[in-house]
Amino acid sequence: MALRRERLLRNVGYLLGALALLGLAAFLMREPEAPRLQRKALEFPRYPRSHEIERRETRKTLALPAPRPNDGGATAEPAEAEAPRPLADPVLVALASPDDMAFVLEAGALKDSPLGRMLLACQSPEALAEIERFEQRSGFRPLEQLERIGMTTHDGQPVMVLSGDFSSFDPSFSAPGQAVTNVGNARVLDSEGASIAVWKGQMLVIGEPSGVHSAIDRLEGASPATASFQSDEAYGEMYGSLSGESLSRLLPEDLRDQLWGAADRVLLHVDATDDLLLVADVSGRDAAKLADLSRAVAGALSLGRLGAVREDDQLLADLLDESRVIPSEGSFQLEVALPLSSVERQLGECAKAAR
Repeated sequence: MALRRERLLRNVGYLLGALALLGLAAFLMREPEAPRLQRKALEFPRYPRSHEIERRETRKTLALPAPRPNDGGATAEPAEAEAPRPLADPVLVALASPDDMAFVLEAGALKDSPLGRMLLACQSPEALAEIERFEQRSGFRPLEQLERIGMTTHDGQPVMVLSGDFSSFDPSFSAPGQAVTNVGNARVLDSEGASIAVWKGQMLVIGEPSGVHSAIDRLEGASPATASFQSDEAYGEMYGSLSGESLSRLLPEDLRDQLWGAADRVLLHVDATDDLLLVADVSGRDAAKLADLSRAVAGALSLGRLGAVREDDQLLADLLDESRVIPSEGSFQLEVALPLSSVERQLGECAKAAR
């Protein structure tokens, strides 16, 4: 039973993780079928809710550099020079990358959801002890001070961006004795192959040195920021965007060639306030290639269903049972639902007590 629970926790964690969710989405596309009477009405995250719109506007606190006039070197008029600078969400600016891939997990909101409470209640004593050791070494309490977890890549290398209260975080906790330098509003620790930066006590950036310093440059206005997705696309307990090229690197080899050139962009949203609901908007310029891709993944879905039945994997069967594709011109939308009751049933008594 303990091994089964550990395996399930690991699987659900992957489901909530950015890459796992995207890989799952790729395998769950299929042609639409007749609606079933027993399916309950589900409110998929197709657009932001009122509290998410308010949250989005509140987070726009970073003044971006004023646009430079493109007038052949002529001096800007005084009125233009005094124009207000546009505001942006600093997390989205830090996640901007030429690799065009970024994901955000609303850790603070997820922690207070039924799913989050279940996952926390079913953690092993070893995992809880590891969190406590981390708090003692770093001066940071993730369950209380963490707001968002973001991920992007820079030249193919992962960069993590965490937001919250990092005023007490010591960037040198992992490398005692190494110097911490100031770069604008950031405190940066550079070590061999990795860097840690705390920006304004509200953001932590971790990754390969060039990726971390590139994020700090964007936050300090030293380089332009072209976000992978706009602030009005930032809603749900998880959201993200990636290019078709980035997605192709995550898929099995037999689907990679069919995806190449079909999908230009995938926009992902997950609602975890009750049931786990996923919406993936896949768009591309070649409608015929998108249709071919959908049919190819439908075959993979059929194989997945057969495997779930053969291996008696109830969690996967529930997931595959609540999926559908909504086609459109030049795009399609994937909807996937995992009932919270399925997660509770698999986790066991610890989940029932936490719900």
